[in-house]
Amino acid sequence: MRQAIVDVHNKLREDLALGKVQGSSFWGDKLPKAADMRQMRYDCTLEKKALDDGVFKDNCTEVPPRQAFTDTGRNYRSITTMLFRRPLITPKDALVKVSNE
Repeated sequence: MRQAIVDVHNKLREDLALGKVQGSSFWGDKLPKAADMRQMRYDCTLEKKALDDGVFKDNCTEVPPRQAFTDTGRNYRSITTMLFRRPLITPKDALVKVSNE
């Protein structure tokens, strides 16, 4: 599952880096190419840090302030659902949805 998420994320980043991503302008311009966008890789040590010190620590329901992650930086997206209104989406579908926003 981790690798599938990283693969989708890297594909979206590749499309952006190559200038294939549509901008939000009325004329349909593509976003500019990236000069040096590197591929992402999954780090289980950072996953452990996030679980130990981050959002899930002590059943925390709110994201801690950015200052709590001074040594790593962070970028996150949460997946939520409202019962009986829409199904919970998969992480892969969430990444695709975010890329289209």
